[in-house]
Amino acid sequence: MARLGLERTIWETVIRRASVEAIRGNNPLLHGGQLQSVRIQSQLAAKFSEDTVFSVAQLNRYGQCPFKFFMTNVLRATPAQEKADELDAAEQGDLYHEVLRKLFESVGTKVDIAWRASVPERLDKLLDEAWVRWDGEDANRRHQGRERALQERMRAMLHKWWQFEEGQLAERQGVVIPKYLEWSFGFPLEEGVASTSFEHSVSLGSLRMRGRIDRIDTTADERFLLYDYKSRSIPQGQSQGYDFQLQLYTAVVQQALLPNSKLAAAMYYSIEGVEQKGTVIKGAADDLGFGRRRKVSEEEWVRKVDGAINLAKVYRQSMQSGAFPVAPRVPLSHCARVCEFRHVCRFDPVQNARSEEFEGDE
Repeated sequence: MARLGLERTIWETVIRRASVEAIRGNNPLLHGGQLQSVRIQSQLAAKFSEDTVFSVAQLNRYGQCPFKFFMTNVLRATPAQEKADELDAAEQGDLYHEVLRKLFESVGTKVDIAWRASVPERLDKLLDEAWVRWDGEDANRRHQGRERALQERMRAMLHKWWQFEEGQLAERQGVVIPKYLEWSFGFPLEEGVASTSFEHSVSLGSLRMRGRIDRIDTTADERFLLYDYKSRSIPQGQSQGYDFQLQLYTAVVQQALLPNSKLAAAMYYSIEGVEQKGTVIKGAADDLGFGRRRKVSEEEWVRKVDGAINLAKVYRQSMQSGAFPVAPRVPLSHCARVCEFRHVCRFDPVQNARSEEFEGDE
């Protein structure tokens, strides 16, 4: 009897799914990520109103895939994860951030030769201290051999990164000082953030923002360089049009922290990849060692910032209307390997194309 009941449940599921696919065939917008209930749309309009404080990560997530945003920021779904017995990627990133923050806190008012010579030893000490603190947080997950190998790998990565960083600092001959480290806005103040951080959000027009900027370097003549650290790969979303973290962070800094300063460069900075990608401003960065890297005019960058703010507002309007289609803008190979919701995602490029045609016919 139990087996018959199980078979009936399976077939009921099959029939229900087949009926859904039939409905989607006649109207691709149904079951395609557009919430059509007036009551739900009203709730979403309140949830994502002009009073809502957004992080750049949330806005980028919507641009990357509205369905993923729906799962994480509307349903608050959390994929089941096994407890790791060693540092996961996020924890490794936190450790890198901590080490680099404390390293640059020791600079003082000038990046001189003596300080640069002390960095390799400082890196070793800071990594060891941070590792001991992490190791004591959860003694039950320790595997000494793997831990040791990972620690030494990260040590090697930090020293490789420093070779590149030292070259840049030497070329800039003390003109640039790492000044604001882990500068945050819109978050409660806590240990490890810049003393100039503040708890209230920053408004870019009608868009309220919160966030944390890893590093801001300044010059005596009121220019600044903005860096966002990445442990490994640098996001490709800027070239694909959905990642505008650097643009929004620049706007926040110029409004709330350094209103009289000009941006020289805004860069993603991969620690393990030892590379920087982003935007360098013509004129403002000419003497800062960026070589033949392509530069844009200040006017062009302002247009990009304004475009990012406007696109973020469009995203907010889409959230309010209940538009959460399964329409990833990242490579499908990335979805298949990395996305936490790949097992519940119903992405179908053909179906998505039909949905766009259906919308155009209405």
